[in-house]
Amino acid sequence: MASPLPPKYRRDFDVAIICALQLEADAVEALFDSFCDEDGDRYEKASGDQNAYRTGVIGNHNVVLAYMPGIGKGHAASVAASFRSSFQGIRLALMVGICGGVPGRTDNDIFLGDAIISDEIVLYDLGRRFPAGFRRKETGTDSTVNIEVRAFLRKLKSRKGREILLDRTHHHLTALQKRISDYRSSARKLDRLFEPSYYHKHHSPSRCRKCRKEEHCAKAQESTCETLKCDWKGLVSRSRPSPASGDTVMKSAKDRDRIAVEEDVIAFEMEGAGICNNPPCIVVKGVCDYADSHKDKTWQRYTAATAAACMRSLLEQWANVDQPLESDRAARK
Repeated sequence: MASPLPPKYRRDFDVAIICALQLEADAVEALFDSFCDEDGDRYEKASGDQNAYRTGVIGNHNVVLAYMPGIGKGHAASVAASFRSSFQGIRLALMVGICGGVPGRTDNDIFLGDAIISDEIVLYDLGRRFPAGFRRKETGTDSTVNIEVRAFLRKLKSRKGREILLDRTHHHLTALQKRISDYRSSARKLDRLFEPSYYHKHHSPSRCRKCRKEEHCAKAQESTCETLKCDWKGLVSRSRPSPASGDTVMKSAKDRDRIAVEEDVIAFEMEGAGICNNPPCIVVKGVCDYADSHKDKTWQRYTAATAAACMRSLLEQWANVDQPLESDRAARK
């Protein structure tokens, strides 16, 4: 399919992509077919818009990518709000990146490297008052309030929709890995899931007072399982057959499992609630850890690439709408 010509006006961009981390944006950029701003920005932006954008083409869509200045739903909400002032033609926003997955919540389980597409977001944050802990901050945010997005997700969930999505995601991920070796998968043996009660800490004998009391230890969090000598007997044995949102990183397997059961969620991330429905939004994220104390960055680049590949295959099924002719636009002015 031939890529469309660069649009003449900002209003001709129909898809927005938002990334919180640089490694997420790098993976998305790597799947652009062409860029509209390689020779300098030609579209400008509205007065007061503080976002930074990359414009280009993915498939048959004119796409604008926004770079968040920091993580969390507050930054996401600010970035999403500015989109409307500069790019009035956006019909779909995609939050693309990495997240923590909840094992055991789907028929085929969840493994590192999986891609998750949202259909509802529940906002949870770390409570400041007694008793401490993660708690629901407000009611669930239905990301499918928009009728067009709701129908589109039904299409993706159909047998044919899933088949196409999986096939094309694999195609784009493989092509990306051939061009950029950093996006190759980590060894499957590094996909480790520990029992929820087995903490990532300085194990005995240890002089660390915090770890002996099972309190948060920053030094332990910065160390690998190999350095801390985590006992592999604490691993959950699994084999594989042939989203909640908040401003705090989930690092507790017990909180993860409790919230997952209470709210029927399969992943944890930090930005989706900030942009949901403003404009109509779908969150696409790759599972890079299990949202527990053993989380590390080993899988981040690969899962960022997985999410980007899934995003591109999703856009291939998102239909364009007829654009008015120039004569029609002139007549309305």
